Amino acid sequence: MEHTELEPSMIRELIDACWKARRITDLMPSLPPGMRPRHISILDAISIIGAGGPVRIGAVGEFLDVSMPGVTRMVNELTRMGYVSKSVSSTDGRGVNVVLTAKGEKCRSTYTDEYWSRIGRSIGEGISAQDCASTVSTIRELFEAVSKDSDRRNE
Repeated sequence: MEHTELEPSMIRELIDACWKARRITDLMPSLPPGMRPRHISILDAISIIGAGGPVRIGAVGEFLDVSMPGVTRMVNELTRMGYVSKSVSSTDGRGVNVVLTAKGEKCRSTYTDEYWSRIGRSIGEGISAQDCASTVSTIRELFEAVSKDSDRRNE
């Protein structure tokens, strides 16, 4: 693919679209008390990675690209709220495994499977699978470019 430098006006439109995308989490259905949208991401990651079985906290962090301290803090919050159960790894005494509780699975299903299916139906013909993949790719590339620029400025 040929590299073409984008005009500042196009970058402005792309950044504006990212700000609108960020607001999407504000428009999602109200979460249970104490829950944040990122908690739902943690529950969903545990479900996907573990497929019903225990998963290491580190694997959740890697899957979501979240730091270990960040994912550990969120898992501890979810454990206190009764959505996740933790146990020491049987193969490595230092590792901690997590699994969704019945309450966690119900919450995950409500806010991912059911909600995302409803949104998918309401989009209809407006967004194709190719559009979706292209958007995800574009946002990831933009994030990498902005991250690299930030790193260079902070050196």
